[in-house]
Parts: sequence; C-alpha cells; structure tokens
Amino acid sequence: MDWDSDPELRAMRDEFVGSFGERKQTLTAAWAKVAAAKTADDRASALEEVASVAHKVAGSAESYGFPTLSQIGGAMDDLLSFGSMPAGADGVAAWGTYAELLGEALGEAAISKKNPARFETDPRFEVLAKEAAKAAEEAE
Repeated sequence: MDWDSDPELRAMRDEFVGSFGERKQTLTAAWAKVAAAKTADDRASALEEVASVAHKVAGSAESYGFPTLSQIGGAMDDLLSFGSMPAGADGVAAWGTYAELLGEALGEAAISKKNPARFETDPRFEVLAKEAAKAAEEAE
C-alpha cells in the first residue's frame, strides 16, 4: 500500500499514529498498577489492561505499516495468552522491561510516523521473542 499518495489511506494512517500517545499512556498507567499491586488478583486485573494494549497493537499495527510494533505487541500478547504471568520480583521486573519496550516503540513511532525497526535488534525484544516462543512451545 502506498500510504503517502492516497489521501484516504494517509488520513487513516495518521489517525492510527495519533492513537499511539494514548496507547502509550494507557500502557504506562496499567503497568504502574501492576507494579503497585498488593494482591495476585490486583496484578491480574492490571495485566489485563497491559494485555489489551499489546493485543490491539499486535492486531492492527502491521496493517498500517508498523510491523515492529506488531511483533512486540504480539510477543507480549502471546506470553499472556499462554499463561506466562509475572511472578515474584523478577517476573514483574521482566514484564516491566517488556512494557517499557512497547511504550518506547510507540513513542518513537508517534514522533517519526515510521516503523521503529531499530527495536527489532533491541536486546529486550530478543529476550521477549524467545520467552514468547518458549511459552508457545510449552503450551502445545
């Protein structure tokens, strides 16, 4: 698709890119709830919000020319779908890293209006992708 030459496509993409700031804010707020959760139920509820953002990004970003966002969101969504919930301080810290990664990628894409491909070689993404693949394999 040529997003730049078709005014309707460009308007759709601009609207989608315009949602990145709100998605990042929602993700950041949801992650703050996860980090502050006192009970497993509170953590699970807050993770649902994180998962919702990741799922929505995974499902739509590639269609608008942002495959890296789709990959990051998809890996996070896969981890949660396959039941890899963060447990203990290490698990929460790892998930915080993943949420931070998606937030940074959304922020960069919002500013540049381009796919933030540099995140594909980010060590945090490499760990996330391996964890998602492992969770998928274990679920089979």
